[in-house]
Amino acid sequence: MEHEFQHELGEMNHELGEMEHDLDKMVDELLPEFGEMERELQHELGEMKHELGEMEHEFQHELGEMEHD
Repeated sequence: MEHEFQHELGEMNHELGEMEHDLDKMVDELLPEFGEMERELQHELGEMKHELGEMEHEFQHELGEMEHD
């Protein structure tokens, strides 16, 4: 009886090991995609910050002109 239990535990442990391996493989396959998405988002964020900076500069310029009027 104990031998059967040990055998079943061994099989379950083996199956868990295979599942862990499959998950690791999936994560490894997805990581480059996430890295690419992160780079794209960082690029877009940089562009948005740049545009916001330009808008702020224009606003400050217009505000300065209004103060002179």
